[in-house]
Amino acid sequence: MEETIDVDGEKITGMAIPKGITVITGGGFHGKSTLLNALEMGVYNHIPNDGRTLCITDEDAVKVRAEDGRYVDAVDISPFINNLPHRKDTQSFSTENASGSTSQATNIIEAIGCGAKCLLIDEDTSASNFMIRDQQVQQLISTAKEPITAYIERIQELSAKGVSTILVIGGIGDYFGVADHVLMLDEYEVREVTQRAREIAGPREYQQAGVFSMDLKPFNWSLAAKHFGDRSKMSVRGRDELSVNRDAIDLRALEQLVEAEQAMMAGKLIGLQSKKALFGQGSLAEMAERVKEQLKNADFSDLFGIHGGLSYVRKYEWVAILKRWNVSVPTPPKGGKRHGRRY
Repeated sequence: MEETIDVDGEKITGMAIPKGITVITGGGFHGKSTLLNALEMGVYNHIPNDGRTLCITDEDAVKVRAEDGRYVDAVDISPFINNLPHRKDTQSFSTENASGSTSQATNIIEAIGCGAKCLLIDEDTSASNFMIRDQQVQQLISTAKEPITAYIERIQELSAKGVSTILVIGGIGDYFGVADHVLMLDEYEVREVTQRAREIAGPREYQQAGVFSMDLKPFNWSLAAKHFGDRSKMSVRGRDELSVNRDAIDLRALEQLVEAEQAMMAGKLIGLQSKKALFGQGSLAEMAERVKEQLKNADFSDLFGIHGGLSYVRKYEWVAILKRWNVSVPTPPKGGKRHGRRY
């Protein structure tokens, strides 16, 4: 749909993506992921007239993806994952080596738990068994034996709860049937093809029983405090890794984290909360909101006692970094090992 807005005193007319479920499709290399990347970066303010000011995204839009191997601590992923082998608890799911499906479920729950109003998802970086189960698989493997509730079975429920989805799809046509809008990229030009997509797919309705919990459990700050001594060291390796002493936190899956200074800001915030409880107590969602308000009003040099080297970080990336840090394991001595693995 077309909208006209005011940008730096100038009227700009262009494409607007409304709330709800939007599928972006098209052939390979026609611009689907490029458009999604523009939407990811549109959550930040940009210098006037640098071009990026022409793509504006709700600040509560979060890119989520599969993240094989990520650390997960006590997250309720039961809306998507249940009945795991060996009776593994999914209402308080923990692992040091998440699969593609459990990690994507975790990333969605954490984003929504912090207040995300729009999820940005690319089929290419998603777990295929998390996104959908086709008819042939359903015929061979009964629903009772499948622990994964595919995202397509929850997407309309999420939309009804006020959480939109913008989804890049190249090979899963079933999503046409649940989409409010379907956009097709053709040589980097956008075409509205909703009606044709609905004719091809037909309407699809998914009904899910039960409570959809999206609460984030409190973080164990007392354990985190043990990692921050008077001589604790913090460093970043580009935007890919934050280290607290010798604890390395992998940030590569946080695609809306754009520079190392944001990672350092997140580390400083975690350190302040661990040592001084600067942002109070309570749930992670409540604390994340207080951090957001504090950063809006604070002078960074007053807050951290340093000048330069820090950039504003959203609450979503701040919590995502915190939740990827395994504070339950003490930092090993230099040259030591953790869980029998070389560190």
